[in-house]
Amino acid sequence: MKINDLHAVLPKFGDDLDIRLAEALLLTVPNLVYIYDLSEMRYLYITGEVTPVLGYTSEEIRAMGNSVNSQLVHPEDVQRLADHHGQCAQASEGDMLEIEYRIKHAYGDWHWISVRDTPLLRKANQEARYILGVAEDISERRTAQEKGWVVSTPDQLQGWFHRAYFEAEINRIEKGRRFPISILSVDVDGM
Repeated sequence: MKINDLHAVLPKFGDDLDIRLAEALLLTVPNLVYIYDLSEMRYLYITGEVTPVLGYTSEEIRAMGNSVNSQLVHPEDVQRLADHHGQCAQASEGDMLEIEYRIKHAYGDWHWISVRDTPLLRKANQEARYILGVAEDISERRTAQEKGWVVSTPDQLQGWFHRAYFEAEINRIEKGRRFPISILSVDVDGM
């Protein structure tokens, strides 16, 4: 359903109630929803689970103005985010652009967020002036992926897989069709 379809379904509440309805909808979304000004490089609006994800209130983030990216975005991700914003400025209406990057929590640790942005309103030169975006904290997923990578990667010193890989393989084999299996363990070097 598109926004225009809502007009057919919902009665016209009046401007004040329409605004309150929009705010209520945004507050029910567990992710961060924001409007970012591409020209001034600052957040105009941000709502959702801001404080649990970042440790800052939406007012604190807006107060950072155009230094928000230099203050909160991981130094290795700043240029990628700037490039992403450039792509958003050139994107067509309805395009969804995605990026994942690290952002600093108020306590100092880094959180991974996944962002989906779409252009909003055009300037005279047809570049997008704003982006409407949704951001989700994916730190737990990234941590799990990194642990999975370590488990599936052989030890660099000996070239053997880790114990966690062995245990995962045993679990996989137990659930397979060919059971029972035999395991031969040999201590070659006295370790």
